[in-house]
Amino acid sequence: MSFLRRWLSSDYRAARTAEAAGNPEAAAQHYALAGDFEAAVRMHLARAARAGDRAAEIAALRDALHWAGEDPALRARASGALGRALLARALAEGVATARDHEKVREAAALLLAGGAHRDAGQALEQLGDFQGAAQAYSAGGLVELTEAALAADEQKHRSDHAARDAFADYELHLRLGRRDDARAALERCLELAPSRDRRRLLDDLLARLITSGKVELRPRDGGPGVVASCGPVVALGRDALCDLPLRAGGGRGATPRSTSATRRALTPRATLARATPRCSAVCPSPAPCPWSIAAPSSWARTAASSSWSPASRRSWRSRC
Repeated sequence: MSFLRRWLSSDYRAARTAEAAGNPEAAAQHYALAGDFEAAVRMHLARAARAGDRAAEIAALRDALHWAGEDPALRARASGALGRALLARALAEGVATARDHEKVREAAALLLAGGAHRDAGQALEQLGDFQGAAQAYSAGGLVELTEAALAADEQKHRSDHAARDAFADYELHLRLGRRDDARAALERCLELAPSRDRRRLLDDLLARLITSGKVELRPRDGGPGVVASCGPVVALGRDALCDLPLRAGGGRGATPRSTSATRRALTPRATLARATPRCSAVCPSPAPCPWSIAAPSSWARTAASSSWSPASRRSWRSRC
């Protein structure tokens, strides 16, 4: 813009006045109307520096990039500043979803356009894109960082391959009913390649594993069920965490954890068939009781001393 045109332009004079008054937004507007795009970009960058929050800063930098036009120097300056602002906001909000990844990639592209190759490579490394980071470092002549990014990319490929093999082992063990082996394979897969979907699979598998030594079998026709326990000690009481939860009785009935009974050396079939001695102090049914446990006579005396209401006796009899 020529010197004579500047002083004959009312917009240029208004821009100079606004800049002197400390109003960069108005100054940028008048500079753009006067055709002085370099000054307009400079004022928008000043707006971004004075912005009170990240959103206002990014809006000012986008205006600067718009008025930079096709000038390489102006575009590089505006692109670098906008890329750093977008990257800072993306990292502050967290990079978890595909939309967040797109924001980081946009910031990396702007940083590359602005000549900030190191920052662009670091942004791509946040996404695990080591190949793209290596290209960014290479464009900036950063040889050591390029080699490190290529080595990390090769390690990532090896980890992904090992994770696929571990997941295939998990599916095979699960199909064969080997849940412990399936859990170990899935945990190894998550160590190599963390994934939310596979984490949910592990949580579901852990919920189905029998870790308490107790299993409750209920027929589909609605008949009475059977509780089988293979632990050395069986806890009885009203607490839901007991091996054999009892229904609450009236008065001074069973406590949340009434007693613990030591299981005798019986085979699983004999344990399910009947228990010796029977819990006759609690259940008066003469039939063999699959709900009772192989407990010593001391437990029968403990159960006999507890006060059971008639409703509790009827409920226990109905189970047997």
